Parts: sequence; C-alpha cells; structure tokens
Amino acid sequence: FKYNNKRCYGLVFSEKLAEKYEKKLKEWKIGLILPIPLHWKRKRKRGYNQAKVIADYLEGETGIPVIDDYLIRIKNTEALKELSAAERKASLEDAFLVSETSKLLYRNLRCVILVDDIYTTGSTVNECCKMLIKANSNKIGVLTIAKD
Repeated sequence: FKYNNKRCYGLVFSEKLAEKYEKKLKEWKIGLILPIPLHWKRKRKRGYNQAKVIADYLEGETGIPVIDDYLIRIKNTEALKELSAAERKASLEDAFLVSETSKLLYRNLRCVILVDDIYTTGSTVNECCKMLIKANSNKIGVLTIAKD
C-alpha cells in the first residue's frame, strides 16, 4: 500500500475503519479528519500520502470532512521504520505545525481524528497532538490500519 502504489487498498482499509468506528466518531462529534502529513519531498518521491488516501475514503464513508493542510510537516525526517523509539522521538521533534490559516478558519474546532497507516511507537502521533493541543483541540482521536 505505502511503497507499491496500491492506493486502492485505502478503500478496503477505510471501509473496515468506518465499519468499526463510524458510530463512535459521530458520538464524539468529530469535526475533521486529519491525515498525518508527509513532507513535500517525500510526497513528491512517493507520489501520494497513504494517510490522506485512507482519510479521503473515510470521509466518503462517514461524511466527516478531511483537511490535509491543517497539519504541516516542516521537517523532512529520515524514514522511521529502522529507528529505535528514542531515535524516532528525537527525529520528529519540531517536525509539525498547524498552519496559521487553519488556526483562523477552524479556531473553534475542538474534536479531530488523526489518520495514519501504521502506529509503531506513537512518536508521530504524539508530536502531532502537541501541535493540535496548542491550536486548542481538546479531543484528539487516532485511527490507524495497523499497529507494529
């Protein structure tokens, strides 16, 4: 899915996520689905952001809108799959920010769901949550298709 341009798998993954969590998402009054962003260099190399593919299909399943420029990855980190938990945490420090435009447009947004493909150590999610909390989100959920 991630490395072999199998974007069509995103539909299957999002259907399963919606099947299991759609009721909870509505109950929690989730306002936006936010895919974990890729740095623009990595996105250009890969051709797509796998988290956005899942998020877009999930929007179709749930009706909850996706905003893919709310969080921005400003640091081009090395691939995390070979790093230890401590190395991941250090690599991701200050890697994300919430766009100023999004802060203004969604200043009353409190409940969001982050979407990513794999949850390994939680470093990526934790760094994103720090930025979202600074932008006044007070309920942040996380949906992934796999846990490593």
